[in-house]
Amino acid sequence: MIGNLKMLKKIFVCLFVHISIIVGFLLCLFIEYYTTNFFSSALLLNLSIYVYVWICYSAHLIGYKYSHPYFLFLYAFLGFILWNNVTTFVGITNYWDGYFSLGEEYYRKEYVHNQTYVAVILSMLFFHLIAIVMGGEQKTFLSLKSISYSSNKIRFFQNNSYTLYWIFYPLYVIYILYLVYYVMTLGYMSLFGEDSFKPPLILGLADDCARTFFWIYVLTKPPKDKLRKVILSYGILLCLALLKGGRGAVFCEFLAFLPLFEYLGKEIPLKKIILIGSAILILSPIIFYIRLGQDISERDESILKAIVSQQGVSIATVSAAIVHENDLPRCNQVYLWGPLVEFKDYLFERLSGSNVQLTSPEKLPKLSQIMSFLVDRKAYYNGWGFGSSYIAEFYIFGGFIGVALLSLAFMVFLLRMFQERESFFILFFSFISIKAIVFSLRDNPFAIIVSSFFPIIIYFCFYLYYNICEHENINNHTCL
Repeated sequence: MIGNLKMLKKIFVCLFVHISIIVGFLLCLFIEYYTTNFFSSALLLNLSIYVYVWICYSAHLIGYKYSHPYFLFLYAFLGFILWNNVTTFVGITNYWDGYFSLGEEYYRKEYVHNQTYVAVILSMLFFHLIAIVMGGEQKTFLSLKSISYSSNKIRFFQNNSYTLYWIFYPLYVIYILYLVYYVMTLGYMSLFGEDSFKPPLILGLADDCARTFFWIYVLTKPPKDKLRKVILSYGILLCLALLKGGRGAVFCEFLAFLPLFEYLGKEIPLKKIILIGSAILILSPIIFYIRLGQDISERDESILKAIVSQQGVSIATVSAAIVHENDLPRCNQVYLWGPLVEFKDYLFERLSGSNVQLTSPEKLPKLSQIMSFLVDRKAYYNGWGFGSSYIAEFYIFGGFIGVALLSLAFMVFLLRMFQERESFFILFFSFISIKAIVFSLRDNPFAIIVSSFFPIIIYFCFYLYYNICEHENINNHTCL
């Protein structure tokens, strides 16, 4: 009882301080609207760092564990969005001179820098507001409170998912090696563009099947000897996947192991999390050079400088959204659900055998596509992509108000997913979505639905298979 009262007091104090920060910042923005040069880009850059430090400190203070998915999101926020702010803050790099060498002088305008920092700060302030409010509900995250792990259903899921995982595992390995070979011989850009590599359907399906059965199996809390083998084998797959060049998505899936270990009863200390983050920072530029076919030893810049300077580039997508918000060929709001439109076209193409051609910018469904086109048309037609971020998507949808309110709503969705659950399916969906949720800092948030679509279909087919076996009174807990 006393402990609960202390925690409620901490939450109240943090909420009061945070609301004060929000009100103060909004008041300064109001003053900025009617004056000039109230904010400098240097002041806003420093403020973004201070706000981030406050968020991490207060999140830990009100009980969020360092392996909680909210902290995963904060780690990725630092790596994808704020890293170059930090290095500029300490005087190591000058991000704006280094990254925006696109021949467009207006990218270097201070008002673009200022509005970029404002969007980032607004997003942090409002998503952390709801994190504080919901902080008291996060004590028993990622657990099932009413399902016995020794029940027939869980044992059936455990035995059969284990078998199915090893059936699809070699196909998944072949699929990854196929992509790695393609990248090593034809280059990383060969995976994109109109003539990009299209893997056989069975190999692409093996990807989703292996991931689905991996998460189903480990979430049943199986025996430790089998659990170690499965986690190790899946970790090897992710390491292989790094060789095909997709750094961000793979690293985000590695991060999902942190709450998994917490769920399995093994807490990861902060020191190990820092070591994991350091390894990601070191590996990231090395993989970048490998996928471009460059020899690291022949680079003019040192590997240490590359480690420092090549992170945090997603903030550029926010700047590009600010610069090009009036250049978009379609209504700004439609781009937010662009991944759903693209996925619908993909399903139609696969099912009908036809080819959906996007011949003009007006037909591009995703903000990342049209932004890549607007930033560098020649590079776009060669398969290069500028990427996106949930902040850029929210800004295009509704300006600064959209960034604030949609960031708040997005965090409600994230935190509600990772609370104590009575459904194994919701638990499964929470874990299978961690990669896409964290990667929303480099992508549209609706990509969470797209990336989870096939795993959910596979899960329900598996669940239907369980019901058939139960109906036929199969009592040995396996049909395979």
